[in-house]
Parts: sequence; structure tokens; C-alpha cells
Amino acid sequence: MRTVRARLTLLHVAAMLLVLGVYAATVYTLVRFNVSNALDERLRGDFQWATSMVEQQPDGTLVWWDGDENFESPWLQVWSQDGQSVFSTTLASRFPVPASETLARHPDDRIVSVTTPTERFLILTDEVTISERPLVI
Repeated sequence: MRTVRARLTLLHVAAMLLVLGVYAATVYTLVRFNVSNALDERLRGDFQWATSMVEQQPDGTLVWWDGDENFESPWLQVWSQDGQSVFSTTLASRFPVPASETLARHPDDRIVSVTTPTERFLILTDEVTISERPLVI
């Protein structure tokens, strides 16, 4: 038979494990939520960067600034509304995402998670008008 002392010790251990489990789950949930929101904000900021870093050439073509060796430009693809690729950053050319062409056909201002065999991408696709030209970024 167990003594009262042993029963109370087991009860306290079980209560502490329960409290610690709830605490760990709460901290994990809050950190995950904050990190997810921070990534979403960064992605929306990169989208704004993409719309502001365009330059129209004298022949009417559009060119995006692709960064330099001291600046890491984001993964970016620009499509015409008829599905033609207009521009890709060096990073997007180096790490193509096959689903990006499908997403470009259905721009809806949503952030979508796309997993490739080697990477996981969060992709935001939306329509913009630049120099009176409708595009999908």
C-alpha cells in the first residue's frame, strides 16, 4: 500500500506536469503565431518592394532592380495577364517553383504555402498595374 506522502507526491508531480504542459503549449502557440505573422508581413513588404522597384525603359519594356552583391533581393516573378513570364529575380531563376505559373493564373492576394522536394515557399500572388500595364506579381 502506498502512504499518504507518496500519493501526495504523485499528485503534485502530475499537477506540475499538467501546468508545464499547458504553459509549453501556450508559449509554442504564441511564438508560432507571431513568427507566422512576421513572415506574412515580410512577404507583403516584399510585394510592395516589387511594385516600387520597376523602371520603364525607353522602348516601353519594364525592368526590375535585382539587387547587388550587398543586398539579397526577394524571390520574385512577374507575369503578364496572358501567362507570359516578364521578369524573374536571380533567386527565382535559381530556385524555380513549378506551382508559381499556376498561381499566377489565379492571383487572389492570398499567401499560399508551396512545398518542393528541397524547399518550402510562401507565395503571395496579386494583380497590379504598372505604367498602365496589367501584370501579375
